[in-house]
Amino acid sequence: MKYAKINNTDLFASKLVLGTDAFGSSLSCDDSFLLMDEFFDAGGNIIDTASVYADWLGGEKSASEKTIGKWLLQKGCRDKVIISTKGGHPDCNNMRIPRLSKAEIDHDLHNSLINLKTDYIDIYWLHRDDESRSVEEIIDTLDVHVRSGKIRHVGASNWKYERILAANEYAKKSRKTPFIASQIQYSIAKLNEGSLINNMLGMSYGDEEYDRYARDDLAMFSYSSVAKGFFNLLVSGNMEKISDSAKKEYLNDHNLALAEKIKQISQTKNTNVSALMLALLVSEKKLNVFAQVGTRKISHLKEAFEFDKIDLSDEEFDYIMN
Repeated sequence: MKYAKINNTDLFASKLVLGTDAFGSSLSCDDSFLLMDEFFDAGGNIIDTASVYADWLGGEKSASEKTIGKWLLQKGCRDKVIISTKGGHPDCNNMRIPRLSKAEIDHDLHNSLINLKTDYIDIYWLHRDDESRSVEEIIDTLDVHVRSGKIRHVGASNWKYERILAANEYAKKSRKTPFIASQIQYSIAKLNEGSLINNMLGMSYGDEEYDRYARDDLAMFSYSSVAKGFFNLLVSGNMEKISDSAKKEYLNDHNLALAEKIKQISQTKNTNVSALMLALLVSEKKLNVFAQVGTRKISHLKEAFEFDKIDLSDEEFDYIMN
């Protein structure tokens, strides 16, 4: 497993992050445990979740966090796992009303600590932004919890770059806790403009947003790192199985050409498409990328582990990405 230090922290994390949005809900608790066991035993040490995960299904609230908490207790490995969770998400029944007041952040953090059966969160992310609130107010709220020991580091999920920059400038000036990382949709694919909903943010390699991050000292935590299986299905000749949502986000001439390059190099390297896409992400020189992988099958997780064995030359990277 490849590891790297998360920018401006003492956290040394696996470059592969286990995503858990289905844990304890559409994926059973037992199957979730098996996936976490497989990930941990292979050297993975960072698990990403959120207080809101699976709430949209209408079942038990915070099922993902609660499942991970049970696993941590059973496994006895809390000190060996970096827990990354998110709060401050709008109510799933009304996405238009933000939830980033001090009381709401305090409430979500308190519940996450209980759900995860832990005294502290390694990285606590604000799941969405509320641009009507000042970054000063938000940083002040988070900093109290850092100083109390409940949070070690903070991150911004689906925040605009300008807001993160403003928050970090204030944090530096006031000697408070800055955001160490940004979590947005990112893979080697080109996103279609306007394809993301519910204030989700994404970027494509080499676009304006990418260039901003490349100039900064923020770690990048990418979700949808393998483009929701779009290239897997395309390369294997199963385009009819690609979901409508994946087509809306990724079906364009750029990605069709990219798929041919991915097919060629994956065959040359004798590896699978997902592993190659992950290897490209984590081998970037301009960004420190930690790639999130969410799966329901151990076989797919093992395929992802193959990224660690792929050695890409600069020429091969440039050929695929340019």
